[in-house]
Amino acid sequence: MTSTATFDLDALHRGHAQHDAAILTSLYAEDAVLEIVNTTSPPSDPRRLVGVDAIRGYYEDVCSRDMTHEVEDAFSDGEHLAFRVACRYDTGERVLTSETCRLRDGRIASETLVKAWDG
Repeated sequence: MTSTATFDLDALHRGHAQHDAAILTSLYAEDAVLEIVNTTSPPSDPRRLVGVDAIRGYYEDVCSRDMTHEVEDAFSDGEHLAFRVACRYDTGERVLTSETCRLRDGRIASETLVKAWDG
């Protein structure tokens, strides 16, 4: 099924650069699912956030941290979205995420986020 709505890549960049959880949350469908894979949540048991309220809580936490976020290589074909986010804490520690999404009506319906960090 092809979506007629266009995903807002500018809002994705702006939301991360400005640490704006409201902008980032607005990019998700109400029933979206976000799965996070990292050292504490391996691929066999990812952290699973269901619904925009759970995803909002995640972004409120992430955006409250003293770090920079820069979206890199964002691409959308209308049905899929892929991008990386390069983050850096003031201490110099770096975090990198690789994110792939399925879109529905111009919003993220499902996402897999793989996260790695220094240390």
